[in-house]
Amino acid sequence: MSVVSVQIGQYGNQLGSLFLQNHFCNENTENSIYFRKTKAGKWVSRGILLDTEPKPIETAVKVARKTGFNYPAIVRRFGGSSNNWALGYNCDAEFLHDTIDVLRKQCEKCNSIESLLFFASLAGGTGSGLGSHLVEEICDIWTCPIVVQSILPFASGEIATQSLNTILTFNSLFECADAVILADNGLASDLARRIHRVELPTYSDLNTVICSGINRSLALRRSTSSLIQCTTHAHKFFHEFHVPHLAQKALQFDSSTWNGLSSQVERMVVSGTKNPFVIPRNYDQVSVFGNFCVGYGQGSENIGETLKGIHNTRSIMSEYSWGTEKSISCCSSSSSTLIPLKRQLDVAESMFLNSAYLHHYYSHGLCEEIFNSAFCNIEYLLGLYDL
Repeated sequence: MSVVSVQIGQYGNQLGSLFLQNHFCNENTENSIYFRKTKAGKWVSRGILLDTEPKPIETAVKVARKTGFNYPAIVRRFGGSSNNWALGYNCDAEFLHDTIDVLRKQCEKCNSIESLLFFASLAGGTGSGLGSHLVEEICDIWTCPIVVQSILPFASGEIATQSLNTILTFNSLFECADAVILADNGLASDLARRIHRVELPTYSDLNTVICSGINRSLALRRSTSSLIQCTTHAHKFFHEFHVPHLAQKALQFDSSTWNGLSSQVERMVVSGTKNPFVIPRNYDQVSVFGNFCVGYGQGSENIGETLKGIHNTRSIMSEYSWGTEKSISCCSSSSSTLIPLKRQLDVAESMFLNSAYLHHYYSHGLCEEIFNSAFCNIEYLLGLYDL
């Protein structure tokens, strides 16, 4: 079973590159689901790089070569998307056709495909718009499961059009993706300050924090298929966390026990807490729709029964690796998962009522009906999550 990764836009290429780099360095590459060996004996990624600007792709290729592998499949078009979902979505047909053709060729080189793993942003133009269009096209023509790793923007101050882009992207993913793992820039920034002692975290720092989680959740064979088993059509959005959340230098001093870690995971799941450093003692239990847990370290094979006691935990895996004595990673779908989306919806609706930036979208093929449909679908989605 293989996983074909699709890295779209600046965020997608940065995070996807870091994810594959860590996976290449920490896992047994001979049995990797993300790499294959060429006839010349060189390791290459099974995925593709896709962007409308040259720099993110050039950086990803450079880092990959230093790590020991390469990207054989790259599709690019110059011009950018100007943080405009409509511009990214309505790209020229030839570019989209070339992308699907390159992706098809990469899939044909796999004996069997577990899933397609997309790395794309919600707030930008290329990752959100082009990513949405590509997911929709693949959903229509292929039966391969689609898992998307994406990121919620800061509540404010990141991109002027981020709320409109986020709502339009969620509208597409709700219909077409099989599972979506949502990272959060605000949470990643707080963890970077607490763990790495970075006073003003850069996007590189945030990607490092986010990647430390998804490397654990998606590194194993059948990880993505196990995650999809925890979804329903109504509940396919997850947030990820892992415990203990420690800096690399602090791992040697870790004295965590499996019972302690399991209890911490249970409290975080039922309280809807995403930050392991801020777990309330008294809380109202949130609605939990599905959990996927992975235990790493010696003895992890014995924690299954403990974790199955957590409400709606449907899939558990264990592995002895990743250089830590004991850790548990959890992807949880609960009513707290989409609270940031509710805030983005409020902002987007306010912008729409005041016609803020809408002319940028109308000039690239969108109309008022598309926005109204997206708002209705997102309100329906939030209702499914008890929000």
